Amino acid sequence: MNNRRAQFMGLGILFITIFLCTVSIALYFVQQDNSYNSLISPREVLAVQMDLEVFEALEMEIIKESLLEGDGKFGSEEFVENFRDSLLSNKNLEDNLKEILFEDLVVEAGKSLPIPNNFISEGLYPRKNFKNSTEGLVLIRGDAVKEFRLKVEREGGPKINFPVNFVYEFGREYLINIENGEYTVEKR
Repeated sequence: MNNRRAQFMGLGILFITIFLCTVSIALYFVQQDNSYNSLISPREVLAVQMDLEVFEALEMEIIKESLLEGDGKFGSEEFVENFRDSLLSNKNLEDNLKEILFEDLVVEAGKSLPIPNNFISEGLYPRKNFKNSTEGLVLIRGDAVKEFRLKVEREGGPKINFPVNFVYEFGREYLINIENGEYTVEKR
């Protein structure tokens, strides 16, 4: 028992190690509490994507309904005009557009303006977007742009907020064919 100082030195190092680990863990939790300042939830982006998928499924059904009302030979000018008129007069299309697409829609670059009365017929489904091709009838939904700001959502509000401007452009092209007397609509 000549060297009792070594026994106390071991205990001292143990307590210092435990103390420093505790300080390190405490600093970690303090930093985690402040880290919410820069984290943004992708929930709104996913909601827009899901709304678009639902709308496109409904749009395909509405296109099929409108095709049945088209008069004339498939692909003729008369058929295309009747199909377009039927599509634009479909109440379900207008209701779904208002519910899904028109929220946060940007009509002019950077400006959210009231939606013009002819936006559906001249902006999304103009006559030039109904084209005949060698593959069949091509319908192009015009580009629409949604723009909004993603912010941090937390109780009490963030101390520092780094908002992200989110711009989502979407248009779609459909290929319409007739096979065995049935119309088929495919996304391109």
